[in-house]
Amino acid sequence: MSDILFSSGLIEPRSTPVICDGVDEAKARMSAIIARQFGNRRGISVLEAGGGSLSRVDLDDDAVVTVIDISREQLERNTYAAHKILGDLHTEKLPARGYDLIICWDVLEHLDDPALVFANFLNAIKPGGLIVVAAPNPNSLSGMITKFTPHWFHVLVLRHLFKLTMAGQPGYPPFPTFMRYSMYPEQLRRVAISESGDATALIYYESSRRAALRRKSPFVGRLYDLTIAACRIASFGRIRLELSDYIFLVSPTGQR
Repeated sequence: MSDILFSSGLIEPRSTPVICDGVDEAKARMSAIIARQFGNRRGISVLEAGGGSLSRVDLDDDAVVTVIDISREQLERNTYAAHKILGDLHTEKLPARGYDLIICWDVLEHLDDPALVFANFLNAIKPGGLIVVAAPNPNSLSGMITKFTPHWFHVLVLRHLFKLTMAGQPGYPPFPTFMRYSMYPEQLRRVAISESGDATALIYYESSRRAALRRKSPFVGRLYDLTIAACRIASFGRIRLELSDYIFLVSPTGQR
Protein backbone atom coordinates (compact mmCIF):
# COMPACT_ATOMS: atom_id res chain seq x y z
CA MET A 1 0.00 0.00 0.00
CA SER A 2 2.75 2.45 0.94
CA ASP A 3 4.66 1.81 -2.30
CA ILE A 4 1.67 2.51 -4.53
CA LEU A 5 0.82 5.66 -2.59
CA PHE A 6 4.36 7.02 -2.76
CA SER A 7 4.91 6.16 -6.41
CA SER A 8 1.69 7.89 -7.39
CA GLY A 9 2.60 10.99 -5.40
CA LEU A 10 -0.38 10.59 -3.09
CA ILE A 11 1.52 11.15 0.14
CA GLU A 12 5.00 12.00 1.35
CA PRO A 13 7.22 9.22 2.77
CA ARG A 14 7.36 10.92 6.19
CA SER A 15 3.60 10.33 6.45
CA THR A 16 3.87 6.58 5.98
CA PRO A 17 0.36 5.23 6.53
CA VAL A 18 -0.46 2.58 9.06
CA ILE A 19 -2.68 -0.27 7.93
CA CYS A 20 -4.87 -1.68 10.70
CA ASP A 21 -6.80 -4.91 10.98
CA GLY A 22 -10.27 -3.45 11.29
CA VAL A 23 -11.92 -0.48 12.92
CA ASP A 24 -11.17 -1.54 16.51
CA GLU A 25 -7.41 -1.50 15.97
CA ALA A 26 -7.64 1.75 14.03
CA LYS A 27 -9.62 3.46 16.78
CA ALA A 28 -7.25 2.09 19.41
CA ARG A 29 -4.31 3.68 17.61
CA MET A 30 -6.25 6.92 17.28
CA SER A 31 -7.17 6.90 20.98
CA ALA A 32 -3.54 6.32 21.93
CA ILE A 33 -2.49 9.38 19.91
CA ILE A 34 -5.21 11.50 21.52
CA ALA A 35 -4.17 10.32 25.00
CA ARG A 36 -0.52 11.10 24.27
CA GLN A 37 -1.43 14.53 22.91
CA PHE A 38 -3.40 15.65 25.96
CA GLY A 39 -1.89 13.56 28.76
CA ASN A 40 -3.75 14.17 32.02
CA ARG A 41 -5.40 17.40 30.91
CA ARG A 42 -9.01 17.63 32.00
CA GLY A 43 -11.94 19.62 30.66
CA ILE A 44 -10.65 19.95 27.10
CA SER A 45 -12.83 21.84 24.63
CA VAL A 46 -14.04 19.62 21.81
CA LEU A 47 -15.75 20.44 18.53
CA GLU A 48 -17.60 17.60 16.84
CA ALA A 49 -18.02 18.92 13.31
CA GLY A 50 -21.01 17.28 11.71
CA GLY A 51 -21.26 15.18 14.87
CA GLY A 52 -25.02 14.77 14.71
CA SER A 53 -26.51 12.56 17.38
CA LEU A 54 -23.57 10.38 18.45
CA SER A 55 -19.83 10.49 18.98
CA ARG A 56 -17.34 8.04 17.45
CA VAL A 57 -14.55 9.00 19.88
CA ASP A 58 -14.45 8.14 23.58
CA LEU A 59 -14.12 11.39 25.52
CA ASP A 60 -13.62 12.12 29.20
CA ASP A 61 -16.81 12.94 31.06
CA ASP A 62 -15.58 16.47 31.78
CA ALA A 63 -14.82 17.29 28.15
CA VAL A 64 -16.80 20.34 27.01
CA VAL A 65 -18.33 19.26 23.72
CA THR A 66 -19.79 21.52 21.04
CA VAL A 67 -21.61 19.83 18.15
CA ILE A 68 -22.37 21.55 14.89
CA ASP A 69 -24.59 19.85 12.34
CA ILE A 70 -26.78 20.86 9.42
CA SER A 71 -29.52 18.44 10.49
CA ARG A 72 -31.96 19.66 13.13
CA GLU A 73 -33.19 16.07 13.60
CA GLN A 74 -29.68 14.83 14.35
CA LEU A 75 -29.05 17.58 16.87
CA GLU A 76 -32.35 16.92 18.62
CA ARG A 77 -31.28 13.32 19.19
CA ASN A 78 -27.91 14.37 20.63
CA THR A 79 -27.78 13.84 24.41
CA TYR A 80 -24.13 14.52 25.33
CA ALA A 81 -23.19 17.91 23.85
CA ALA A 82 -22.92 20.95 26.11
CA HIS A 83 -23.49 23.22 23.11
CA LYS A 84 -25.39 22.53 19.89
CA ILE A 85 -25.12 24.61 16.74
CA LEU A 86 -27.44 24.22 13.77
CA GLY A 87 -25.28 25.34 10.89
CA ASP A 88 -23.34 24.61 7.74
CA LEU A 89 -19.63 23.86 8.15
CA HIS A 90 -18.91 25.81 4.96
CA THR A 91 -20.25 29.08 6.37
CA GLU A 92 -20.29 28.75 10.16
CA LYS A 93 -17.76 31.09 11.78
CA LEU A 94 -15.58 29.03 14.12
CA PRO A 95 -13.70 30.83 16.90
CA ALA A 96 -9.98 31.22 16.17
CA ARG A 97 -7.98 28.88 18.40
CA GLY A 98 -11.22 27.93 20.08
CA TYR A 99 -10.87 24.16 20.55
CA ASP A 100 -8.36 21.66 21.89
CA LEU A 101 -9.76 18.78 19.86
CA ILE A 102 -11.73 18.87 16.62
CA ILE A 103 -13.40 15.67 15.42
CA CYS A 104 -14.88 15.29 11.95
CA TRP A 105 -16.11 11.73 11.43
CA ASP A 106 -17.70 10.55 8.18
CA VAL A 107 -18.52 14.11 7.15
CA LEU A 108 -16.02 15.28 4.52
CA GLU A 109 -17.51 13.02 1.86
CA HIS A 110 -20.78 14.96 2.18
CA LEU A 111 -19.21 18.41 1.76
CA ASP A 112 -19.01 20.41 -1.44
CA ASP A 113 -15.71 22.04 -0.41
CA PRO A 114 -13.82 19.85 2.10
CA ALA A 115 -10.61 21.90 1.71
CA LEU A 116 -12.36 25.09 2.87
CA VAL A 117 -13.85 23.35 5.90
CA PHE A 118 -10.55 21.68 6.79
CA ALA A 119 -8.74 25.02 6.58
CA ASN A 120 -11.33 26.43 8.99
CA PHE A 121 -10.52 23.59 11.39
CA LEU A 122 -6.84 24.52 11.28
CA ASN A 123 -7.76 28.10 12.15
CA ALA A 124 -10.01 26.97 15.02
CA ILE A 125 -7.59 24.55 16.69
CA LYS A 126 -5.55 25.72 19.67
CA PRO A 127 -1.75 25.40 19.75
CA GLY A 128 -1.03 21.91 21.04
CA GLY A 129 -4.45 20.73 19.89
CA LEU A 130 -5.40 17.92 17.55
CA ILE A 131 -7.69 17.52 14.55
CA VAL A 132 -9.13 14.07 13.87
CA VAL A 133 -10.66 13.47 10.46
CA ALA A 134 -12.20 10.11 9.57
CA ALA A 135 -13.77 9.39 6.20
CA PRO A 136 -14.29 6.76 3.53
CA ASN A 137 -11.19 6.09 1.46
CA PRO A 138 -12.01 7.30 -2.09
CA ASN A 139 -9.36 4.93 -3.48
CA SER A 140 -11.12 1.85 -2.06
CA LEU A 141 -13.68 -0.25 -3.93
CA SER A 142 -16.52 0.94 -1.71
CA GLY A 143 -15.30 4.53 -2.06
CA MET A 144 -15.30 4.36 -5.84
CA ILE A 145 -18.74 2.74 -5.92
CA THR A 146 -20.07 5.48 -3.64
CA LYS A 147 -18.47 8.27 -5.67
CA PHE A 148 -19.74 7.12 -9.07
CA THR A 149 -23.29 6.08 -8.18
CA PRO A 150 -26.29 8.39 -7.58
CA HIS A 151 -27.86 9.14 -4.22
CA TRP A 152 -31.02 7.13 -4.99
CA PHE A 153 -28.81 4.05 -5.40
CA HIS A 154 -27.30 4.60 -1.93
CA VAL A 155 -30.81 4.79 -0.46
CA LEU A 156 -31.82 1.63 -2.33
CA VAL A 157 -28.82 -0.29 -1.01
CA LEU A 158 -29.41 0.68 2.62
CA ARG A 159 -33.13 0.01 2.48
CA HIS A 160 -33.20 -3.26 0.55
CA LEU A 161 -29.76 -4.77 1.07
CA PHE A 162 -29.02 -3.67 4.62
CA LYS A 163 -32.72 -3.50 5.66
CA LEU A 164 -32.53 0.02 7.11
CA THR A 165 -36.13 1.06 6.69
CA MET A 166 -35.54 4.71 7.65
CA ALA A 167 -32.77 5.17 5.07
CA GLY A 168 -33.18 8.42 3.18
CA GLN A 169 -35.73 9.89 5.59
CA PRO A 170 -35.01 13.37 7.07
CA GLY A 171 -32.19 13.10 9.60
CA TYR A 172 -31.23 9.55 8.57
CA PRO A 173 -28.47 8.31 6.27
CA PRO A 174 -27.52 8.06 3.56
CA PHE A 175 -26.91 11.76 3.13
CA PRO A 176 -25.95 13.22 -0.27
CA THR A 177 -22.35 12.25 -0.99
CA PHE A 178 -19.86 14.10 -3.22
CA MET A 179 -16.45 12.55 -2.39
CA ARG A 180 -14.59 15.62 -3.68
CA TYR A 181 -10.94 15.27 -4.62
CA SER A 182 -9.99 17.67 -1.83
CA MET A 183 -11.03 15.10 0.80
CA TYR A 184 -8.31 12.66 -0.31
CA PRO A 185 -5.75 12.31 2.52
CA GLU A 186 -2.88 13.63 0.39
CA GLN A 187 -4.87 16.78 -0.37
CA LEU A 188 -5.73 17.31 3.30
CA ARG A 189 -2.06 17.01 4.15
CA ARG A 190 -1.15 19.68 1.62
CA VAL A 191 -3.73 22.03 3.14
CA ALA A 192 -2.38 21.24 6.61
CA ILE A 193 1.18 22.12 5.60
CA SER A 194 0.09 25.35 3.92
CA GLU A 195 -1.87 26.38 7.01
CA SER A 196 0.85 25.66 9.60
CA GLY A 197 -0.19 22.15 10.46
CA ASP A 198 1.36 18.75 9.85
CA ALA A 199 0.28 15.15 9.65
CA THR A 200 0.54 13.28 12.93
CA ALA A 201 -0.77 9.98 11.60
CA LEU A 202 -2.60 8.45 8.66
CA ILE A 203 -4.42 5.20 9.41
CA TYR A 204 -6.15 2.97 6.87
CA TYR A 205 -8.53 0.16 7.78
CA GLU A 206 -11.38 -1.94 6.47
CA SER A 207 -14.72 -1.15 8.06
CA SER A 208 -17.27 -3.73 9.14
CA ARG A 209 -19.48 -2.99 6.13
CA ARG A 210 -17.93 -5.76 4.02
CA ALA A 211 -18.70 -8.40 6.64
CA ALA A 212 -22.24 -7.03 6.91
CA LEU A 213 -22.57 -7.25 3.12
CA ARG A 214 -21.59 -10.92 3.18
CA ARG A 215 -24.27 -11.62 5.80
CA LYS A 216 -27.00 -9.65 4.05
CA SER A 217 -26.26 -10.83 0.51
CA PRO A 218 -23.75 -13.68 0.12
CA PHE A 219 -23.83 -13.40 -3.68
CA VAL A 220 -23.08 -9.66 -3.80
CA GLY A 221 -20.55 -10.11 -1.02
CA ARG A 222 -18.77 -12.80 -3.02
CA LEU A 223 -18.58 -10.58 -6.11
CA TYR A 224 -17.16 -7.81 -3.95
CA ASP A 225 -14.54 -10.17 -2.50
CA LEU A 226 -13.54 -11.48 -5.92
CA THR A 227 -13.05 -7.95 -7.29
CA ILE A 228 -10.79 -7.03 -4.39
CA ALA A 229 -8.82 -10.28 -4.67
CA ALA A 230 -8.35 -9.91 -8.44
CA CYS A 231 -6.97 -6.38 -8.10
CA ARG A 232 -4.63 -7.42 -5.30
CA ILE A 233 -3.28 -10.37 -7.30
CA ALA A 234 -2.89 -8.34 -10.49
CA SER A 235 -0.96 -5.64 -8.63
CA PHE A 236 1.19 -8.15 -6.69
CA GLY A 237 -0.39 -6.99 -3.45
CA ARG A 238 0.23 -3.30 -3.95
CA ILE A 239 -3.41 -2.26 -4.49
CA ARG A 240 -5.59 -2.77 -1.42
CA LEU A 241 -9.15 -1.95 -2.46
CA GLU A 242 -10.51 -3.39 0.78
CA LEU A 243 -9.09 -0.52 2.87
CA SER A 244 -12.39 1.31 2.90
CA ASP A 245 -11.72 4.04 5.45
CA TYR A 246 -9.02 6.29 6.85
CA ILE A 247 -8.32 8.35 9.96
CA PHE A 248 -6.11 11.41 9.54
CA LEU A 249 -4.72 13.23 12.58
CA VAL A 250 -3.19 16.70 12.38
CA SER A 251 -1.60 18.96 14.98
CA PRO A 252 -0.60 22.61 14.51
CA THR A 253 3.16 23.04 14.17
CA GLY A 254 3.57 26.79 14.13
CA GLN A 255 2.00 30.16 14.77
CA ARG A 256 -0.55 31.36 12.23
